[in-house]
Amino acid sequence: LLSYQDAEGGHFTAPWRGLLPEEQGQLTNHVLPLGEGAIRTGRPSLSGIFFLKLVALKGLPEPAVAVTIPVSSGGRPVAALTAVFLLQGIQDSLKVYSREFTLYVTDTEGHLIFHSERAHQTQAQDLSSDPVVQRVLSSGVLPTSPVNFNVTKLVGDKKRTFLVTCAPVTAYDWLLFSEVDRENYYAPIVRLKAQSTWWVALSIVGALFIGIYL
Repeated sequence: LLSYQDAEGGHFTAPWRGLLPEEQGQLTNHVLPLGEGAIRTGRPSLSGIFFLKLVALKGLPEPAVAVTIPVSSGGRPVAALTAVFLLQGIQDSLKVYSREFTLYVTDTEGHLIFHSERAHQTQAQDLSSDPVVQRVLSSGVLPTSPVNFNVTKLVGDKKRTFLVTCAPVTAYDWLLFSEVDRENYYAPIVRLKAQSTWWVALSIVGALFIGIYL
């Protein structure tokens, strides 16, 4: 979506293919204040993440961001251009990299932006009280580099311990979280250890048998 507006209040929004008229109007009302701010300050701006629920997008909320730049004439801003970009590509990339881990992104207040699991993508969520996110936010100092820690939280009616990595996305003031159930993560190692123990035991018994009867 591309929107133009000038200092006199005129505006024009380029039609987005497949967008219903009422949806077009809602988007226009969303971007107009951004353009007014750019005209007033003369500076470009990047909006926070918001969610679009449009028929053209199968009715599912999709994360989006708006970028606004002022247009100047004679050294002063007289108009603004605002473009809305869908961020589903970022959302989809989390799915690709989350085969073993759960990945999600929040802002610095704990509001969910992206999540690798579709069930968590249907609405904006506040994760500030989630034990994993709360661990980072409650420290009072946001990480400047990746940090690793363990968190125990209830999953259903059972306590589970998760291995967590949190990394800052400094350009946007986001936090990227990666978490995995510790028991599931170490399960292959535990199975391999158990199998190795059995093989060692059988080898010892076999060696004793050979030594005694041969």
